[in-house]
Amino acid sequence: MSELDETETGLALVYGSGEEARSWIGRRIEPRACEDEVNWPAIKHFCALVRDRNPLYWDEGLARARFGAIPAPPGMLFVWSMPPLWRPDGIDYAPTLATQVPLPGNTIINVSTKSEFLAPILVGDRLSVEEAVSDVSPEKRTVLGHGHFISTDVLYRNQRGEMVARHANVLFRYTVAGDGVPSPAARAPEEEKHGSGAEFLPEVVLPVTLRLCVHDAAATRDYFPGHHDRDYARAQGVRDAFLNTMFFHGFVDRVVTDWTGPAGMIRERRLRMLAPISIGDTIRTRSRVEARRREGAEEIVDVRVEVRAEHGLGAEAHLRCALAAR
Repeated sequence: MSELDETETGLALVYGSGEEARSWIGRRIEPRACEDEVNWPAIKHFCALVRDRNPLYWDEGLARARFGAIPAPPGMLFVWSMPPLWRPDGIDYAPTLATQVPLPGNTIINVSTKSEFLAPILVGDRLSVEEAVSDVSPEKRTVLGHGHFISTDVLYRNQRGEMVARHANVLFRYTVAGDGVPSPAARAPEEEKHGSGAEFLPEVVLPVTLRLCVHDAAATRDYFPGHHDRDYARAQGVRDAFLNTMFFHGFVDRVVTDWTGPAGMIRERRLRMLAPISIGDTIRTRSRVEARRREGAEEIVDVRVEVRAEHGLGAEAHLRCALAAR
């Protein structure tokens, strides 16, 4: 018999057996409207978080001339579907179907994402979300602890019923290992090979501070305690509070569009989180162009972005970016 608990994470995790969880494969929730319309104030707060100066998000005249309205950064896809922590008629906090799958683990961490952006999401749009559980793994033992990987597929549509994005997510639901999460061993950076005409993007450096983590929680509406509660993070064996998935989405997108300028539009992003990046770390990126090709009127550029800290690689992303005709 599954049961609900909110004490560990602030999320309404449902407890049950692996067998119960496997019965959820294929379960789908009806489309639900996102909490708010896409709006410029939220866009500005998110762009401030990741230091994104793309004029399409700040210059209304430029954005109107190109799209008819200011577009939302692709990294905000999760943000629009994050519900409030409290309602007058009670708490209703279930930002993802994956947290409702009954399993034994008492905490969660996101592992990987794949997002495809099919049409611009614009200020004034009201998105809806349709989500399904595509897989629940057998129990796995990792350096984090023992638990199950939950895969979900999410479709986003606008108020006209047009599909604007597809998203696949893998989340690890687990019980922390008895000795906590081991800190990643420090690794010397690998040497890049600059031969064969390799094309590199400028390095981006960003210190991770408590203020940045608080800003992260506020701008993304993600109040999972590991991202702002230092005691909770340390109880999991992580050195300090750590940045969330939505931060990395926005940050790696910004690394690419800083380089392309407003002509560049992110079409697809695959992201893997490899080790927590926490307060006290300094982010440094290493990014290179992996391929260029022509698709119709657009030039497509494939870019790999590594997000590194002192301990080594924290996350890596592969992005497909379209360069509009200038």
